[in-house]
Amino acid sequence: MFDSIILRKSFNGDIISIGEVAEAMFYYQKVQLIIDQGTLTNFIKKLGPKDTLRLLNRPEISAVYCEEILGVQTQTYGVTPYHSFIAAKISGNQETGELKSLSERIAYTLRNVCSDQNEANKFAESFIKKTPCRDYSSDHYIKGGITKSALNDLNDQKLLRHLFEERLKQIDNEFHLSSDSKIEIYKENNNIRFTIFTDFNLNEFNRKNIENHNLDSPITMANILTSLLDANADLAIASHYGGDLMTTHINSEILKRKFDRFLHRTEINKEKIDNFRECILNNSPTITEVINTNERNIDELFKMLDKAEKFKHWSRNINPEENIVHEYIEEIQKKGVESKMKTKTIRYIIGKAISSIETTLKVAPAMSLSYEALDLLLLDKLLENWKPNHFITKTLTPFLSSNNK
Repeated sequence: MFDSIILRKSFNGDIISIGEVAEAMFYYQKVQLIIDQGTLTNFIKKLGPKDTLRLLNRPEISAVYCEEILGVQTQTYGVTPYHSFIAAKISGNQETGELKSLSERIAYTLRNVCSDQNEANKFAESFIKKTPCRDYSSDHYIKGGITKSALNDLNDQKLLRHLFEERLKQIDNEFHLSSDSKIEIYKENNNIRFTIFTDFNLNEFNRKNIENHNLDSPITMANILTSLLDANADLAIASHYGGDLMTTHINSEILKRKFDRFLHRTEINKEKIDNFRECILNNSPTITEVINTNERNIDELFKMLDKAEKFKHWSRNINPEENIVHEYIEEIQKKGVESKMKTKTIRYIIGKAISSIETTLKVAPAMSLSYEALDLLLLDKLLENWKPNHFITKTLTPFLSSNNK
């Protein structure tokens, strides 16, 4: 259970937070990070260069760096807007000139969050040695690149309608695309560039929702299409690495429409983790929350994770079809025949040893009582079989409680 998870974007669409990484590191055996420029900048802001490298060196973590930015480029010819799916790199500007190497580009990205340029350069070199770089536009994740994969989805009318409806429902949850609404795609330039014709009035939708304070700025066709491109990236990456996938609501809806049960296991595991938090941790703050709010720092997190080894080993061996709350309760109530036999054997050995001491030293009755107390203490220590509640009570609960800081 909870073998591996891929983190590329937060559930709400933001970049991955350190807290979400920490939460995943606790519940899952392996965490695959897909780090882009925004995520890397956020890590450096939150942890600094040294602790970011410490995080990436943790045994639970594997990471790749994707410097390409996925997006939709829109160009207008006459009165008709044409769109293209792109994967672009920032390779410099007039001030810097062309930044040819990856390390130069990473150092440039981090120039405002490192103490100086030298620190940014040193971090970039160390980061590259640890973290391989992968391009969305290459054949690494899918033949022809992710942009080509998204182009193929434009041929699926049902998927496009679902995309429009789900994307606009995020703004107005009462929105519904009428069954007779048309969405037509016309491709040009070897199918790389395309335009969309629809009888749906996006301008009117924007006007209404800006007036109702649901929107700060108008949503564009490019915004909607970016969700399709992003979902294709999630699909290609998840297929490549395997495991659960943390993704946005809109990406999840698109992927479920393409493959009905694609995120089924991810959703089941998320529900099990939520139930565990509610029932066993009594709705304590989450690991994500205590890290993101600075209640706990990275050193405290690493100490907690190091102590979690037995707990994670136990959870890994739970049948994926079972309920972790049920298994937890059953485990802590378990006391087999072997344990009872150990109790009798160890008590006999301790009793003989203490009796021998009393006879040899001819101790007073008061001393005998002390030895009886010693008997119970030694017995408790020798019989202390590990159970998952030991870790929850002694380590995780205090970690989640700000009163124990």
